[in-house]
Amino acid sequence: MMRRFFLALLLAVLGLARAVAQDFLEPEAAFRFSARMADGGTAEVSFDIADGYYMYRDRFRFSADGAKLGAPELPPGKVKFDQAFGKEVETYRHRVTVRVPVQGEGPFVLRVTSQGCADAGLCYSPMDSGSTLEAAAPLAQTLQGGQLLKIVPLFLLLGLGLAFTPCVLPMVPILSSIIVGDSARPSRKRGLLLSGAYSLGMALVYTGFGIAAGLAGEGLAASLQKPWVIGAFALLLSALALSMFGLYELQLPAVLQSRLADSANRRAAGKLAGVFGMGAISALMVGPCVAAPLAGALVYISQTRDVLVGGSALFAMAAGMSVPLLLVGVSAGSLLPRAGAWMVWVKRGFGVMLLALAAWMALPLLPNHHVSALPFKQVANMQQLEAELAKGRPVMLDFYADWCVSCKEMEKFTFSAAPVKSALDGAVLLQADVTANSEEDKALLKRYGLFGPPAIILFDGEGKERARVIGYQDAARFQQTLAKLK
Repeated sequence: MMRRFFLALLLAVLGLARAVAQDFLEPEAAFRFSARMADGGTAEVSFDIADGYYMYRDRFRFSADGAKLGAPELPPGKVKFDQAFGKEVETYRHRVTVRVPVQGEGPFVLRVTSQGCADAGLCYSPMDSGSTLEAAAPLAQTLQGGQLLKIVPLFLLLGLGLAFTPCVLPMVPILSSIIVGDSARPSRKRGLLLSGAYSLGMALVYTGFGIAAGLAGEGLAASLQKPWVIGAFALLLSALALSMFGLYELQLPAVLQSRLADSANRRAAGKLAGVFGMGAISALMVGPCVAAPLAGALVYISQTRDVLVGGSALFAMAAGMSVPLLLVGVSAGSLLPRAGAWMVWVKRGFGVMLLALAAWMALPLLPNHHVSALPFKQVANMQQLEAELAKGRPVMLDFYADWCVSCKEMEKFTFSAAPVKSALDGAVLLQADVTANSEEDKALLKRYGLFGPPAIILFDGEGKERARVIGYQDAARFQQTLAKLK
């Protein structure tokens, strides 16, 4: 074994000496290295090998700073007897691509050690190559994998989780009034049909807007967080709330009611079509709720333009959010009590909740003086940000807007926590206020593939992104995220 090692070493030295007199390529030119993320969880390393040169299959080594690597997938090489090593070896010519599984989230440095030779007799010393890549979160990895059998169940569960947030709250009283007020005696079958039509209308519109926003390069969350849109939603919820208190009845004009009734009498589908339309309108109420799964799906659509996968993900998430609505429908004949005085109090209770939700949505629109719990320095454009990143210190960049509800929650509950402040000691705290949605604001958001606030990006002392937060995080979880700055 030692004899072979010294023989290989001697041949390498002789080869290097010969390189002085012969026109051999530099190793970086003979073996041109490149690396990219094939998907969120797989790095793809390639070497373009010059004619007359080859690389050894068993000389590849992979490591990473900031991520954990799986076993590399090396393609089979061409077997040849190598004089230097005195044995048969596998080699690559022209081009080789190796796929390496990556476990992690955010930027990481991939390091590759390789070795090759020239047919003319030169054996190069092992060559070290490296590249900074970015691994995606498990959710994004699932999306980028494009496997619908994994995507649909995952987003169905995510939607079910979102169903228990204030986003879906306004839909419950609307659907309940439809089912209970149906001319026919409510039954499980009838209730399921009505709730199914309502949920389908919501899901299709929600999916359609999400795909359209992604393909247009603007996120649904960003467009629906504009002040005038939030104000319109708040007014709509207030109008629904007042009707719950009996101040007036929200109903179609008599002429339209008569036509719809005639259509419903002729065919049951007429009633279902009307409920489907109400579900489509109600879908707009979901928009102002910024959720990380929605943002992740929209980012994926805008970057890959994969309408099938992105649309399926959003539809599955909307279907998950519809589960409580379907339960309301299927229980209409047995679980829901019959009409009576109780309905008045339930109706008023829903009215109170709708008013509270409207106030919560409109809160960011009220005039207020923004006082942060952290001593942020404002940055307004990429030039200012790059100047701060060049100072060689860890940086936390916070995207904020006055009309962003979750931004207020981050300020009040997360940034104010003593452990969070302690974890940020020594870091430069920057904030991009994108309230005005100016061209510079849009450029900052687009630079990092964001649709809108809240979003936080962590950079190390070299200006490389280490982690990012989309949506609200409580203090305990955010403190764990900050550990990536160390």
